[in-house]
Amino acid sequence: MDKPMMPISICITTYQSGEVLIPNIERISESYPDIEFCITDNFSNDNTYEKIKKLNNDKIKIKKIKSTRGKGRNIAVETATSEIILIIDADVYINNIEKYLDIYISKYYGKILNIIGINKGSWAMFITKSLFLNLEGFPDLN
Repeated sequence: MDKPMMPISICITTYQSGEVLIPNIERISESYPDIEFCITDNFSNDNTYEKIKKLNNDKIKIKKIKSTRGKGRNIAVETATSEIILIIDADVYINNIEKYLDIYISKYYGKILNIIGINKGSWAMFITKSLFLNLEGFPDLN
């Protein structure tokens, strides 16, 4: 019997990254279906917001808001409905989210798990929503 999937919210800030973000959303959705995407778009002028809306995916929540990366991440997390949060940059694609989620739940739940070097030197961070809010999120910096 397969282990049930835990719901997870992936929080992303974007600016001019529709070309990489949309394929990432599609690949992640295929590999891990119990997921929602909480995205803040910093008024991209490459139609990122419009392209994401055209996906017509009810698991995507996107807000167009002028913000720094820190503030945008905070807004994305506040929008999330899952207790488990994965914060990534728009160009980060994680193969086998389930593997990292299992590690987080079994060893780091209630703490912060940073994963460095996912691709091109990027990072990802697992955290519970309650811990993130308790720590008051990211500073309002780029």
